[in-house]
Amino acid sequence: MDSYMPFVPMHHYDNLAFAYTDPLVPAPANTIRRALQIQGGNPQVHLAPSSRGFQLLIFSNATARENALLRSPLQLLDHTVFLEWHDESDNRFLFQYEAYVAMSIEDYPLEHWNRDHIIHCAAPYANPHFIDPICLTGMDYSAVILVVKAESPYDIPHHINFKNHDSSGSVGRVHFIHIEDIDHPFPGGDPDSDSDDDDQNGPPSPPPPPSSPGSASHTQPPSTSPPSTLPPPPPPAVRASPLLTRPSSVQVWAFQGWFEVSASGNDGYVNLFRVPVVPSSPRVAPEASLSSTSLLLPLVSSRTL
Repeated sequence: MDSYMPFVPMHHYDNLAFAYTDPLVPAPANTIRRALQIQGGNPQVHLAPSSRGFQLLIFSNATARENALLRSPLQLLDHTVFLEWHDESDNRFLFQYEAYVAMSIEDYPLEHWNRDHIIHCAAPYANPHFIDPICLTGMDYSAVILVVKAESPYDIPHHINFKNHDSSGSVGRVHFIHIEDIDHPFPGGDPDSDSDDDDQNGPPSPPPPPSSPGSASHTQPPSTSPPSTLPPPPPPAVRASPLLTRPSSVQVWAFQGWFEVSASGNDGYVNLFRVPVVPSSPRVAPEASLSSTSLLLPLVSSRTL
């Protein structure tokens, strides 16, 4: 089973590592700490229990971790301590997203009509990328429009069974609006993703082999030390193409709560913009919010499913 996780800045966790001892010891914390003090440069580090390795090492910053790992293995008289980057354990892997899929969900349950629940409903089959702002203004409850980042468009169901905690449920209908292939500038997948692709349920990994500065992918300590606290996630960006030529036809329709502007050109392009209307005060007319304008993607898919 796949679980698509929200975006996190992975460099904020560059101060983590796993530690192994050979041979095994009943209480590895003392052995690991002594090895770090004698052979690992005596860094400031906190040890914690972990399902991977014998201890999780939480260094004060990324530079301290890199300096310690470049000294691995740490030799003592009767034990050897191996250090491993937390993102290079044998349960880690890379995968590729294939497409951005713009979709609408009709008959979405009203009791879940909020940003957090909309993101939650997409997690079983894709990674949520963008929610149309008009869906969150409280003016339009016709459909939820969102863009997801999918490994394959075929993973997205055409019907979603929404199951509530109280055993009630409803069925929503999914319609594809637009599909755009993702170009991968980085070989091997999205570097910002830490999602899982395979199921590798095996025994705990053995101590890693001795590493050398030329054999590991992490060879140089970073110049700066990122903070270890997690900031709030960045807002999703609107993936919109600007109008590069003067449109030959512009039409405006007024609805309750928003305007729709259709712009078409001689070269065949058609862009549809939706501009929400926000209330200002009882004595002043409502104002159009250009800052939350959304671009409705073309109704013709770039690929046939």
